[in-house]
Amino acid sequence: MARLTVTPETLEAEALWAFCLALYARSEVESACLTLQDEHAFDVMIVLFCLYAGKSGRQIDAATLNEAVTIGRNWGQEIVTPLRQVRRRLKAPPHGVDPHDAYRLRNRLQAIEQDAERIQHEQLCKLLKPSGSQSSRLAARENLIAYARKLGVTPPRAFDVLLDAAFPS
Repeated sequence: MARLTVTPETLEAEALWAFCLALYARSEVESACLTLQDEHAFDVMIVLFCLYAGKSGRQIDAATLNEAVTIGRNWGQEIVTPLRQVRRRLKAPPHGVDPHDAYRLRNRLQAIEQDAERIQHEQLCKLLKPSGSQSSRLAARENLIAYARKLGVTPPRAFDVLLDAAFPS
């Protein structure tokens, strides 16, 4: 029987994933993330990574952000995005395809897409330096702003929605 080895990296990856799932389930977060993704070309996995880093007291440096963007380009755009596009396309199946069949495939693709996102999270998690001192909305905000600058985008209003959800009063 194989032994499960729990490492600090494994625990961190689980904490990041749990944070992302809990945050995404909050009111208005899904809509804000989709706005960032669809209207401003942000990689939501990197956005959530920036928030998590701040939540755990870490500010992301330029080199780490560059690596995160590379992961997003290499995995997110090459694997996650095409899965998402096919899944979305199945909302209105092609002519002649049974809508029930398209719905079943769409649900299976959604699970695969989430698996692919989780792999991206694990890759991003490896970039994190040891935890900072304490949870910091300011660090999370700076992380998001740095990411927006990297993309050449003015920080959108959706950032405030995410920050409010991640750091409730």
